[in-house]
Amino acid sequence: MSEKAFIYSLSDPRTGAIRYVGKTFNLSKRLYAHKNDKSKTHKVCWIKSLQALGLEPTMAVLETLVDVSDDVWQQAEIAWINKLRLQGCDLTNLASGGHGGSHHCLETKQKISLAKTGRKLPPFTREHRARMAIANTGKKHSEVTKKKLSLAGIGRTRTISNEHRARISRSRMGKKHSPETLLKIGLASSQRTQSEEARAKISQAIKEHWVKRKSKNE
Repeated sequence: MSEKAFIYSLSDPRTGAIRYVGKTFNLSKRLYAHKNDKSKTHKVCWIKSLQALGLEPTMAVLETLVDVSDDVWQQAEIAWINKLRLQGCDLTNLASGGHGGSHHCLETKQKISLAKTGRKLPPFTREHRARMAIANTGKKHSEVTKKKLSLAGIGRTRTISNEHRARISRSRMGKKHSPETLLKIGLASSQRTQSEEARAKISQAIKEHWVKRKSKNE
């Protein structure tokens, strides 16, 4: 007896809109598995939202395949996903289909974000830092990424420990800026407008510096 594989869809019973495409050898078992899935994917979140209203997804067979290899059913599933997406279906699948992974739903993403808030990364070894530096050499952020980073940094304050400041100071000792860097710093400083308070602090710091220097020479 030939084994059949089914490319199927799960639809919203209220609107008939197809929300998921999958493959199975047993339709009833697969539908049962979907309704009792405990994972945190976009598809599961959608099914749970239906169950909260006393509803369940509607399963329909899109294509029946006989004696097929993994490659054949994967290509069939991918073709159906692409076709339905082009028709405007808001699928909860990954774009690729086949043995692809899964997307987290918004609720899950928020939980993951909250769980990671305040978590400190383990200290990087010198070897790890060197690998990161090599991997990032020559990479540049896109304009979109730069804007996101800029917006994310607005209002953020960073406290640097005295130990960290000391390490930064030691790492910079003896280093000299290139003529190109000095030119950039000069141009940036010439365009910067300082407040009266900042000017007063700079003036006071210069005066104290010369007073100390004069007292040492006497």
